[in-house]
Amino acid sequence: MNRKGNRWLLNGVFIPLSASAALLSAGVRAEPVLMYVNYKIQKPEMQKDADENRPVKLFKSAKGCEWVRFYTDANGENGSVSLWADRADQSAFVNSEAFKAVAGRASKIAEGGKATVRIHSIVKAD
Repeated sequence: MNRKGNRWLLNGVFIPLSASAALLSAGVRAEPVLMYVNYKIQKPEMQKDADENRPVKLFKSAKGCEWVRFYTDANGENGSVSLWADRADQSAFVNSEAFKAVAGRASKIAEGGKATVRIHSIVKAD
């Protein structure tokens, strides 16, 4: 892994990752990943349900989740971006019964009944 100070390069953008830098300085070979979850609600009146049921505590209490941010826009797009210490922690979270329950609730209001989940490795900056 490559780092420049306490920053990593993700698709041409430097982002600070102090927790990941601390892991690296301790000799741990974890490769941090970003997880994007995105879905569009079926109807505008379903937005309140999406807003009230964001799984903030679930993400923040998960092993390896360094941070999470939720978003929504005027077109009904909803989702989250989260940083994970490594792919193993992120994978364990996505495969947990708690996350599956959240995904099940979201599928009831999402167009097509599902969300898009993308995982991106953070590449090193030279």
